[in-house]
Amino acid sequence: MNSAINLNSANIGDIKIQIVNQNNDRFYVVNQKVRTPFLRKVIELSNAIIFSITTLLTIGTWKQSRVLARHSWKSIRFKEYRGTIDVNFLKNGQMRSGKLNNPTIVSTLIKADRNFILDTIKSGSNTLQYADKSLKKDSQIALEAIKENPNSFDQIDSELKHSLTFLEQALRINPSVIQYVDENIKKENRALFGEYEKITTTSEEFEEKTSSEEDIQEHDQQNEGTEPNLNQPQNEDNGSQAPQDTQITDNVHLPADKLNPVEDSAKGAVAFDEIPNINTKDNLFKELTVEEQEKIILNVVKSDDHLFKDVNEESKKKRGYNLLVMEKNGLSLKYAFDVFKKDQDVVLTATKQNGKAFKYASQDLQNNEHFVLKAIKENAEAFKYASKSLQNNELFALKAIKENGEVLAYVDKKFKENKGFILNAIQQNKNAFKYLTEDLKKDKNFVINALKQNIEIFSILNEEFRGLKEIALMAVKKNGLLFEHVSDELKQDLDVVYEALKQNAFAITLIHEEGRQHAPFLIDALRLNHLAFQYIDPSFRKNAKFILKVVSKNPDAFEFADDTLKNDKNFILDCVRANSSVFKLIDPKFYLDDEIVFEAIKIDKTNLTITGENGLRKNKEFVMRLIKNNFINLLDVYEKLQLDEEVVIEAIKKDRTTLQHINSIFLNNKKVVLEALKMDGAFLEKADKELKKDKLVVMTAIMKTPRAIEFVDKCLSSDPEIILASAEKYEKAMEFAHPDLLKDGEFILKAIKLKEKYFLYASQALKEDIEFIIKVLIIRENVFEYLGPKFKTNKAIVLSLLINNPEILFENTLSKDEDFVKDAIDQNGLSIGFVDEKFRRRRDLLIKAVNNNGLALQYGTPELRSDRKVVKVAVNQNGLALQFVDKSLREDEAFDDLALAAVKQNGLALRFATNLQDNFEIVNEAVKQNALALAFADKILKGNYEVAKLAVTQNGLALQWVSTTLKNTREIVLTAVTLNGLALEFASRELSGDIEIVKAAVKQNPFAFYHADQSLSERDVFPEDSDYRGTLKGTLRVKKKAPLTVKKKPKKSKPFS
Repeated sequence: MNSAINLNSANIGDIKIQIVNQNNDRFYVVNQKVRTPFLRKVIELSNAIIFSITTLLTIGTWKQSRVLARHSWKSIRFKEYRGTIDVNFLKNGQMRSGKLNNPTIVSTLIKADRNFILDTIKSGSNTLQYADKSLKKDSQIALEAIKENPNSFDQIDSELKHSLTFLEQALRINPSVIQYVDENIKKENRALFGEYEKITTTSEEFEEKTSSEEDIQEHDQQNEGTEPNLNQPQNEDNGSQAPQDTQITDNVHLPADKLNPVEDSAKGAVAFDEIPNINTKDNLFKELTVEEQEKIILNVVKSDDHLFKDVNEESKKKRGYNLLVMEKNGLSLKYAFDVFKKDQDVVLTATKQNGKAFKYASQDLQNNEHFVLKAIKENAEAFKYASKSLQNNELFALKAIKENGEVLAYVDKKFKENKGFILNAIQQNKNAFKYLTEDLKKDKNFVINALKQNIEIFSILNEEFRGLKEIALMAVKKNGLLFEHVSDELKQDLDVVYEALKQNAFAITLIHEEGRQHAPFLIDALRLNHLAFQYIDPSFRKNAKFILKVVSKNPDAFEFADDTLKNDKNFILDCVRANSSVFKLIDPKFYLDDEIVFEAIKIDKTNLTITGENGLRKNKEFVMRLIKNNFINLLDVYEKLQLDEEVVIEAIKKDRTTLQHINSIFLNNKKVVLEALKMDGAFLEKADKELKKDKLVVMTAIMKTPRAIEFVDKCLSSDPEIILASAEKYEKAMEFAHPDLLKDGEFILKAIKLKEKYFLYASQALKEDIEFIIKVLIIRENVFEYLGPKFKTNKAIVLSLLINNPEILFENTLSKDEDFVKDAIDQNGLSIGFVDEKFRRRRDLLIKAVNNNGLALQYGTPELRSDRKVVKVAVNQNGLALQFVDKSLREDEAFDDLALAAVKQNGLALRFATNLQDNFEIVNEAVKQNALALAFADKILKGNYEVAKLAVTQNGLALQWVSTTLKNTREIVLTAVTLNGLALEFASRELSGDIEIVKAAVKQNPFAFYHADQSLSERDVFPEDSDYRGTLKGTLRVKKKAPLTVKKKPKKSKPFS
């Protein structure tokens, strides 16, 4: 990371751009933070709570929930976006990767950011053309652009182009700018510009080529760091050597008028450059002047590099002439002087014409990595003649391939067989793919990996791969323009088409004309990338319905609507309703239209801020309308309106969060405070001191939030109504009661009715008042656990509780006091179960107990539970005591009398006379006492007509216990349903369809119709004037199960196909 650029705007939030240099690639990482809209805040808050709870439940083991929780908490205030861009983002708005909010606006802001534009220009990009107009007037930026590229002069502001001061600075930085300066300015200031015009004279015009010895020496010093030595020994390839006293010059002027006669005689009326060779040792040639010889050689050297070998030394010393010869035939470098074999410009010119020429470059240049890369850029074959150390250097080989993909054809075999190297090579230069073996070009897995390294190779893949959807999608997702190279079949595939358009809007121009006129397709395409509007028929921009459909999914498309539509209120309304994000793109004059603004804020309240300070935000009536519809809250309102009582009250009614933002001037406003307390009683804490003394205000707070008692003024602490209102739901409320209230028995009793725990707040005098304690225990028996030891053994207090809680005697010292035990048994016979064991063994006390409550028999010893007298007293008091009779007595003949006595007292006692359930007399008496006792009768007696009739006569529902035969007996069933219509549920299927029985049943209870056979309708059962007729239609009715019959199993059928 080199540096960072910060931007900020209400529309796009905070943006931080980090500059990244990676693998000789320069791009920019954009981090964007946008304030989260209110509705989105609510959603993110909900998500944060849910994921946090999930994380707690899973003890943090589920990583995804932790990540989502952190993300949701983080997104409550701001939404973050991240993406990478390069210079193309300024050109066409296309991102390199990731996603930004409102990328069009981001692009516009970046174009106007001085630091960003300056950085991109310094990195070698010609971004001045995309920069904001104001930056084109910036001399520093303009000079930086010209330094890198003289063509940038055309893009700077006109004012700078006519500024002599600026022009002088520009020419010092890059003399080539002179060619772009206005001719009139050059004429008027020839003294200033004449020198630069002379310096920039091009060597391509041979007659005007000039170069002094100082230039050559300066050039050599730059390349070699030493003075050139023209007297070093020459090898076979070095050609002629220059004499020691020879000066290298570059002054050449050839008189064309002297050339023609010589040429004609030499070539025999044939164009001289058509002659395959020339004899430079011919006397006729030697008679020519040096200038004439130079021009002839220049014309024919293209076909024979050896001609340069015998060129006179004067010519071979001229740098300009060497450059021109090398342009014609690079192999002539073989015969150049050593100084020119070290001259980078001469060697580059020769190599560009013929890669083999690099073979004759000096060893220093062949080993100069920076220069060799330059040569390779001109001609890949130069790699063959670079030094061995460079050729065997993998990193250098990759750099070379980056400059020229053709280099892959010349690298060592070990590199060609290394797939990792090849993939890196492809990453550096897509053209490297052309020089792979055919096997690799047909290897699908390798091709996919290669595409991951450099997606641009898709354009040079074979037709088979360009026809695979998987690969085509991979390509167009990274570069939509590669759609041009997908197969014809895939060009009809909408998945491929849409992905291409999503990545690059220009891809729409690659679709056939018919598709670009098909509205449904264009709607989908423009929803993905609105920039495609630039490349389709302009008539679509005037089509309101078309634009509306696109805008509903992509609001940025609005900017391409025709101006007539952009000024049409109805059209704007439709667009805003379809997508509220359009609102920020409309003409600001519509920000004063309450209908449009209302619709925009209805969907997204943040649109209110877009209207500006002088818009509808100041209109009280409009703001009230928004608040009443719960579209905005108090924070969204103009500051002055936040001080309006009516606005504040309405805001409080609609949004509880408003309480956090109420201005302090309203804290003594009773109307506002009352409204706030209706939303949150705790707001009382912020209220003015005087209002905390107002009973209405305080009661309003407590009714909403009981703990608001904490903020009440002490003057109201003696008001029982206030304390009790809070105490109903807030246990600590009693702590705020005045001491005098805690002495008030009536107040304490009311408090204890709410919670027995409040007894602890009573004054000490009340806590020791036995009469008061007994009153308390009558209301809340559980208060007994809060009493002190001396009160827990107080006879009066304990006796008052024994009626319902005999167990309080357990481990109580009073349980050993005989007189108290007798009183306790008189109070509740079950008390004997919790007294000292010696009392439970006494017959007289047990008789006393069962006489009070027969169920006390359960606490007697086995001997006493087999005592006839004791048992008889018990069952006479409660027949269900029969269940506690000892086994030894059950085998005695006297048990029959005891059982009879028991069922007469409670028929359900039959359940515990298991060996007598077939005794007609006992069963009959039991049913007579309680018809439902039939449930415990023997099966035979359940089928006894007399017993059954007796049962259903008392309780129709006893029909469920009679035998199946009797359930089909008309008289029994009719008796039962007449007494209770719902007994129809237990009748046989046949009788549930008997109209007379059903009518009798629904007469007693209309809902008995649910249990009637489905063959009967409401018309059959209910009279015409019945309120129930028609009301039970469609009600689920029970279908009686048909009697089981033995049937043969059907043969299994074949499965349905």
